[in-house]
Amino acid sequence: METIYETADAEAAQAGKKEKIVTINNQMPTKDVLLLSCGKYNPPTNMHLRRLERARDHLRSLGMTVIGGTISPINNYSSDDPCLEDSSVRVKLLELAMEYTQWMTISKWAVKQNTAKSILETLRFHQTVLNYIAAKDNDNIYNPKLIKRWVPAAYLMAGLSPRVPRVQIKLVCGMDVLESITTPGHYTDEEIAEIFTHYGLVIIDEDGQNINRFIYNSDILSKYIRYINVVTEWIPNEVNSTWIRRALHRGESIQWLVNKNVLKSIYENNYYGARKPISNLTTMELTKQEPKHRVILMSCGSYNPPTHMHFRMFERARDHLHSLGTHVVLGGVISPVNDAYAKSELAAGEHREEMLKCALHDSDWIRLSKWELRQKAWTRTRQSLQHHQTLLDEVVQGQAAANSNVDEEDLTWIPDVLRNGDTGDPSPVRIKLLCGGDLLESFATPGLWAEEDIEEIVGRYGLIVITRVGSNPYKFIYDSDILAKHLHNIHIVTEWIPNEVSSTRIRRALKRGESVKYLLHDSVLEYIYTYKIYNSKNPDHYQHTPSAATPASLKEAFERLAREAGYKIVPKETREASRSREKKHEKTRKIRITSGDCVEFTLKIRI
Repeated sequence: METIYETADAEAAQAGKKEKIVTINNQMPTKDVLLLSCGKYNPPTNMHLRRLERARDHLRSLGMTVIGGTISPINNYSSDDPCLEDSSVRVKLLELAMEYTQWMTISKWAVKQNTAKSILETLRFHQTVLNYIAAKDNDNIYNPKLIKRWVPAAYLMAGLSPRVPRVQIKLVCGMDVLESITTPGHYTDEEIAEIFTHYGLVIIDEDGQNINRFIYNSDILSKYIRYINVVTEWIPNEVNSTWIRRALHRGESIQWLVNKNVLKSIYENNYYGARKPISNLTTMELTKQEPKHRVILMSCGSYNPPTHMHFRMFERARDHLHSLGTHVVLGGVISPVNDAYAKSELAAGEHREEMLKCALHDSDWIRLSKWELRQKAWTRTRQSLQHHQTLLDEVVQGQAAANSNVDEEDLTWIPDVLRNGDTGDPSPVRIKLLCGGDLLESFATPGLWAEEDIEEIVGRYGLIVITRVGSNPYKFIYDSDILAKHLHNIHIVTEWIPNEVSSTRIRRALKRGESVKYLLHDSVLEYIYTYKIYNSKNPDHYQHTPSAATPASLKEAFERLAREAGYKIVPKETREASRSREKKHEKTRKIRITSGDCVEFTLKIRI
């Protein structure tokens, strides 16, 4: 494919001929920035991508324009970590994780180098390429060895414009990078000065880290504090790759913590020595060795909106019960509360139902019960448990089909293996209430729970309580006579991979137009923006052509941007008719536009 552009402004064209490439002073302030993140991504998690989203929100609030975000994984020579997968694997997983992102790209420059590359060297290379574009150095701008997928297409196209904004790279990182910078021997004083004064850092401060104190206590960091943006992550999502690898090696579920396609690739290729989770075994495989207690996990709540944390609780509980060897989890059920609960900012039941359907599309064992939503009034947790257990008993005993009062829609939450009678096991199936530590503690709130309800819930059904690291639920149980009485029916499960995403904070971020991507399922987020639930404001993304665009869409985008830059597109038929007449007088230059390792099309520009 070939497209010809000719300038609509002769003076601008003449000025372009005489323009000389100049050295750009990176210490000059600029409002246009590109975020760069360097690391192992071993494997990439939702937290890695979430950091860039949070950094962009913060810089936008300061009046800056973030034209894109680039992730640059280190190569195999830059770390002696024995757990580091080959760079080709890590790039592949990153590509899967970022398949649907609209503003982030991957840079493969570092992984293709034959020697170790420091963060500073990586910053220098990427800033140099952006400087070429700003200086309109076309010999380097369109050099396939430099321009890869990581440069936002819209900014690359800006090289054709008479005025090209200068873009400053800022390094997005966490506490680990700050510590490495201050470690003696890692960087010289001159290199440290260059990192801060030429680029600057955007530090994501996870809740409780107190990075500002760390900066204050360091003479080196305090010296360059004006070049540091500390961004607090108010929605804790402290998932790190070390914990992920440990869980994979132990055969524990990590669903909802990493991209589903990343997870699928890890299991298919046995990366990181991943073992098939016990939870992925069939019911027959789990029960063939010895009889086990059959259970279904049930969670009640508002799901306003449903987050990854809500579903992660199910995965963690199932892993725990299966690891005991005494239980087999046949399924999970979510029962959202009725609209009559009248909770502040509670979205309509129809919206919460649709959001749960969107999210549960990726789960093969957690299902939605709409029974509470269909009631005319709010239903207490005890009543909901009783209803679902009664239906379950009728299905197991084969009585549900004969009961004319049972609505078929009320049975959709029951696993097919039970409804079809395929287990060959007549033993009862018990429902257990899945909850967080906050619900357990709410039992002590005066007037909130009736004692007979607590007695019934804990004594007859039992609790699976997911708690955070550092909490002490056993002390709370000891202080309650009812809970202490039924301690044998309470399972305490510690979530070692902190992921305390709060629906309240999600709603607040949505209302403020802040990004919550990677905290909710993508389809849930799209639904929220479509129907403007919670008065949500979709963040204004910098519009550019996605890195995975097709040649046709890239060509269309470049033509649109060329018009905006003042160039006139010459139709193909006009070019062919006048080709012979113009050929003697026309001076042209062909430029290859590349996307990744493939040439997408050629631009032919009249000069």
